[in-house]
Amino acid sequence: MQLSTWFLFPVLACLTPHAGASVSKSDLSTLATDLWYSDTNAATYNVDYKLDLQAKASGSKTSTSKYGKLIPFIKDSILRKPTYAAFVRLLDNYVDQTGIEEDVTREEIQEMNTFLDEILKTNVLQKTYEFLRRKNYVKGTYASDFRKLLQRIWFTLYSREKGLYDTSGFEHVFVGELKKGAITGLHNWIQYYRLEKRGALKYKGYLVSRYPNLMKVQFTINNRWKEASGMFYGTSPEFELAMYTVCFLTRPNAKCEFSIDGGFVRILTYKVHYASASQSIASAFPAV
Repeated sequence: MQLSTWFLFPVLACLTPHAGASVSKSDLSTLATDLWYSDTNAATYNVDYKLDLQAKASGSKTSTSKYGKLIPFIKDSILRKPTYAAFVRLLDNYVDQTGIEEDVTREEIQEMNTFLDEILKTNVLQKTYEFLRRKNYVKGTYASDFRKLLQRIWFTLYSREKGLYDTSGFEHVFVGELKKGAITGLHNWIQYYRLEKRGALKYKGYLVSRYPNLMKVQFTINNRWKEASGMFYGTSPEFELAMYTVCFLTRPNAKCEFSIDGGFVRILTYKVHYASASQSIASAFPAV
């Protein structure tokens, strides 16, 4: 189908993020801790899911070390929660190879709209909006203007290769991509679990694991090596999207550092480098 123009270009000046007030590390820590404890959809370790870190990674692509699954199970009841279910339905909507233009169907647009609808029902997104509005990073209404801003930041299509509309911030961060034979992105524990469960992804050990629910791991997908990928685990899709959005708006192309209940977190976010998509996320991940 013909792509809708909002997928291609960040239009409507009223949706442009505003130059906000100063946001301190303390401000970010207060927000992040509040969102952490407001995340009623977060999964509980050893009840809703299992994590088996096993041995540290050797760092060698030729290592013969044997590893079992990093995430042996996630309860179906977690994946059936509305925000998770809507999130999972998005994960198969993308061509994982850069340089191949995405064909966005009506069904996929509806799935994106459902996901935005569901996360905007949560306290996590409501509190995120209130924080950003108070700090003058967003203006307008929650249900319309903020929703459109999230849509543009995460779902606008832009090019990583050959000038084709082959990617988006959501695809890169939450789904993962192949660029010139290398795995890029993929910073989400639910997508990791799905790929591992079906046998495409093989765990190769962890580099870092620490509170609050942060890990950096190595793995292969279909024998392609990913040297390091930082991600949260046990967190809901809305929590991750909220914190990445806050860091993108307040600390783009820079270290976004704060604490959650005393645990240090550093998130890195990057803008797309060319003007037509400069308000879209190129990448976002915990720098563990």
